Amino acid sequence: MDSGYKDFLPRLGSPINHVTCSHDNQLYATCHTENVIQVISSTFTIKQVYQGLTRTHNLHGPHHPCPTGLLCDPRSGALVLNGKHGHLQFYSVHADRQMYNLDIVCQNFISAENLDRPLVVTDVTCAAFDDTGTWLATVEYWNDDIITPEITLKFWFFDEEKQSYVLNTTVEAPHVEAVHTLKMRPGSGVKGSQAMAVTASNDGKFKLWRVTDDTDIYRSNTKWTCESVGFYRDLAAGSVEFSDDGSLLAVVFGPCITLWEPDNNLLRHTLVSNTSSHCVKHVMFGRHGCSQYLLSTTQNTLTVWSLITCGILWTVDISVQCVAQDPLSDVVALFTANKDLFVFRPSDPTPLFSHVAVSKSAVASAAFIPHTKKSHYRGTTLSWQAQSELYFMNNDQELITVALNDTTKTARNKQDVVQFESNLPRSALSLLMSHHRNKSGSKVNTEKVTRQPTGKFLRELFSSACHVQPSVKSLCRPFIQSLLIPSTQFRSVDNYVA
Repeated sequence: MDSGYKDFLPRLGSPINHVTCSHDNQLYATCHTENVIQVISSTFTIKQVYQGLTRTHNLHGPHHPCPTGLLCDPRSGALVLNGKHGHLQFYSVHADRQMYNLDIVCQNFISAENLDRPLVVTDVTCAAFDDTGTWLATVEYWNDDIITPEITLKFWFFDEEKQSYVLNTTVEAPHVEAVHTLKMRPGSGVKGSQAMAVTASNDGKFKLWRVTDDTDIYRSNTKWTCESVGFYRDLAAGSVEFSDDGSLLAVVFGPCITLWEPDNNLLRHTLVSNTSSHCVKHVMFGRHGCSQYLLSTTQNTLTVWSLITCGILWTVDISVQCVAQDPLSDVVALFTANKDLFVFRPSDPTPLFSHVAVSKSAVASAAFIPHTKKSHYRGTTLSWQAQSELYFMNNDQELITVALNDTTKTARNKQDVVQFESNLPRSALSLLMSHHRNKSGSKVNTEKVTRQPTGKFLRELFSSACHVQPSVKSLCRPFIQSLLIPSTQFRSVDNYVA
């Protein structure tokens, strides 16, 4: 301070929101726009970093807050989305912490001299996992509107020894124009099947990519190559989706939905609605029990097709903003332009669940994350989340989920305790009492006796730890008394006088 010189600590990652100092002036804490706190020593050494869900900064213009959408890592069950520029972040929603960042573009980040005039950086626009998490495909895009845009398609292989994804194949300029959709074929990575991916671009074409053997005399290796190219009537290719078993590929071309055989790239059928001429925005195959249905959305309609009859099963007028599908069930979640949530099965237009205005701003993307522990949603209004939980992100970069309120959770916990108590085995005393008849001749309800340990003594007995309980000898008498049924009949004393 007295030297007259200024010290700087550059490249902290993102703009600083707040700075504070410890009481002894030995530590500084900086809070940044990307939701991170860094603890720095007086010698400008970073001591600790507290990182939550990374928020992207420099959102100027019509940029999407999460270009890749919300994805689920099949290996760790983590939520995968855009993080730092050129990175994918793996975030554990169960532990509420960031696991790690994967550098996709492998470029140094250059900070802008003026925050109001940010530099154009290469960012990840698309990403997709296969079913087992063996392969990860990504698309990078850079465009400054001056020179030719740069488009890169990369395929990553999960290294078991390093426990991380390693770059396998890089494809420069996979399409003439920007790639807007990337999907991996279900069953890719499974033993005995070759992995396959599909990309779609505004150049009017979709391309099928397959992993091939690249082994030579020097090493054993695999690589990805373009197997075939498809187009339809010079229309721009839109959304693409594989069926649940990977036998069909749906590609949108304007108002038409084309069904292809991916192994041979043969056009099998074309679905066109007679009631709407708008371009199809989303297309999605049903899963599990609803695999014979195909879901499509336009600007103001939702339509479900039957793949057996190739006709419309049902349609409703609704403005769809975002669609997500549960990988472990046949449930579909739909968000409207009015920020309303509807959960349904493609086989039935009646919603399983609905909620009005679930977000303050428009929903950008959504995904289902499988549970790691026993679900508390069974038997509640959120039973559709019994296997996976719905998470969605809005334009304000807020990660939101639909959960039970505290009152419902408390009721569910009490119900679980009662269920545990009701499953206790019958004691010898209860078996002996099952042969006893009361004075009126009716049988004692032994089921009620053995399933009704609700007294104060038993609640204290089951709730306290075993190492703090008194001896078994002192517990025997009150335990037997708690199992006895209190008499509800009043007997006259004169009947017992000799």
